[in-house]
Amino acid sequence: MKTCFKCNITLPLSEFYKHPKMGDGHLGKCKTCARKDTADRVTEKSATDLEWVLSERERQRLKSIRQRSRGVNSSNRAEATRKYRKRNPLKWAAHCIVNNAIRVGKIQKQPCEKCGKKAQAHHDDYSKPLQVQWLCSAHHAEHHRNERTAKIISSF
Repeated sequence: MKTCFKCNITLPLSEFYKHPKMGDGHLGKCKTCARKDTADRVTEKSATDLEWVLSERERQRLKSIRQRSRGVNSSNRAEATRKYRKRNPLKWAAHCIVNNAIRVGKIQKQPCEKCGKKAQAHHDDYSKPLQVQWLCSAHHAEHHRNERTAKIISSF
């Protein structure tokens, strides 16, 4: 049993995060207080510190890449796709229209406009589904990352 220094509630050690430098091997505040402090800090930093927001976005992006390479969350891919299609009907319709147009020969797949590799169709405006920019997966991801970053910077 241990007493949290923030809320003064006595709880079992399982309710405290492990911390090797503490005398008993556990943090001095309970998991509930630690989570609340973290959430408060994230809320404060997100509203006031652009540099922190951008570095946190990059940290999360790299974390996701590591998880995908280990196969984490690959089991719910079909469910995630279904939710994406439901949330973004205009985007999904544009994807289908482009794929159908390629299949019937209305448009031709092109190589990436930046590097010449195999490309994906990128829409700047989903209401114009056949107006696409051809980008490889790396340049496509970079393009969207840059758009989101610009949107975040402009909102500060």
